[in-house]
Amino acid sequence: MIARTIVVATVVSLAFVSSSRADLSDNFDTGANGWTMVVTPTTAQGNDSFSAPAAGGLPNGFLQITHTFNPQNPSDPFYTAPATYLGDKSSYYGAGELNFDYFAGYTQSLPTGLGRVQLEGNGTILVYTFTLPSQGQQWYPVSVPLNASDLNWKVTGTGNQPTASDFQNVLSNLDELWIDGINGAGPQSTGLDNVALLSTPEPASAACLFVAGIMLLGKRR
Repeated sequence: MIARTIVVATVVSLAFVSSSRADLSDNFDTGANGWTMVVTPTTAQGNDSFSAPAAGGLPNGFLQITHTFNPQNPSDPFYTAPATYLGDKSSYYGAGELNFDYFAGYTQSLPTGLGRVQLEGNGTILVYTFTLPSQGQQWYPVSVPLNASDLNWKVTGTGNQPTASDFQNVLSNLDELWIDGINGAGPQSTGLDNVALLSTPEPASAACLFVAGIMLLGKRR
């Protein structure tokens, strides 16, 4: 009886653990881990700096972009992911997520803070707009679903919501993964920490593991 109980408990635990698994993650405690900064337009270089402080994140190291506002030559900096996050990531479509902690850089109180995640692949750019609370200068968790059904995703150039085919096309040959480096206007410093690309199986996948455990229990009787 004890052995059967252990079998079922183990399989149920596996079902829940596998339902949200970090396939790629970075906490930046030992440096930038290949993450860098890109600034658009390229003619606006010099307004922004990138660093990886060893303290001040959640809980230790993090990435930081410091932005100096220049109205005569405005810039738009982004955190950019290394090659490990690029390539064929089509298996993440549907139930996958990109999660991270984000330090809102704005010092003024806003109705809502806005940030962007940009994915580019096979000539198509998808942009996800995430919202932050009105109070800046704080860390906030952000979860970005890799699913075309989320209304926060738009196709650059058309403003339309992407189709499932659009999304899968981008993820099948992902060239760029960018996360916003500024929120709102004015000088500011933002932060990025605890990035995780999650593969989250559909509920049916976890259920299959549970059923397998029940079947195994039946065979052991």
